[in-house]
Amino acid sequence: MFENRRYGKRQAILTVAKRAPACRKSRSNPKDKSALANQSFAGAVKGDHMMEKALTARKTDRRTLYTKMVVKDALLELLAGTPFDQITVTAVCKQAEITRTTFYLHFADLTAVLDEVLEDAMRTTEQQQDAPSESMTELLSRLSKASPGQEPGGCNTLLPICQRMADQPKYHALFLDETLSDYIIKKAYLAEREKMIPVLEARCGLSREEADKLFLFIIYGAFSVNKSMCWGKDDECYHLQGVLDKFIMGGFSALAGENANPPL
Repeated sequence: MFENRRYGKRQAILTVAKRAPACRKSRSNPKDKSALANQSFAGAVKGDHMMEKALTARKTDRRTLYTKMVVKDALLELLAGTPFDQITVTAVCKQAEITRTTFYLHFADLTAVLDEVLEDAMRTTEQQQDAPSESMTELLSRLSKASPGQEPGGCNTLLPICQRMADQPKYHALFLDETLSDYIIKKAYLAEREKMIPVLEARCGLSREEADKLFLFIIYGAFSVNKSMCWGKDDECYHLQGVLDKFIMGGFSALAGENANPPL
């Protein structure tokens, strides 16, 4: 019995002794070290490749933005002397000093260029407007009390977006082009309607449909009157603006009173 125990103990010691060198050998196997080194190198190469792709994408984005900018600027420069419907892609490419291939890599047609120009103008205009359009009634009140030739401070930031866009010299030519009037009004209307309709609903007690049509009337009227005066800002323009503002304010007050005290 004791001999069996001693025999079993010897066998266990021999087994451990045989395994130990194998373990030590596996830990120091040169093939494993080589594989680990190759794996690290592959990871480094992959990281460098991803960084190179990111830098290339960044450069491409800068080139794209620059190309789009020169195309849009070229269109605005041509609009100063030529109606939009007479401007061609070839003329824009010549003005921008790019090829037609480059143009079509960035824009589907001239209308796509015009859309981006208008979006830029609206974005720039909105960035200059700290207060939302719900202050429009206060604006109209201040305008109606202004002296002829006097521009109330801060009022222009609350005027209908088409008027504020036209005040920017870079985009002024857009508003003098008869062929673009309807297109610009529609863009301005769609850009502002979701802000203005709730204001008119609350101020005048109107339904959404009524407020929508009233806003349509205001924005088309403001655009047409300003266009007839070439979007000027002289004494006559301010005087007429005051007349229109009083008319609008009177309408607002009448609607608000009528809806606050409905007939029995």
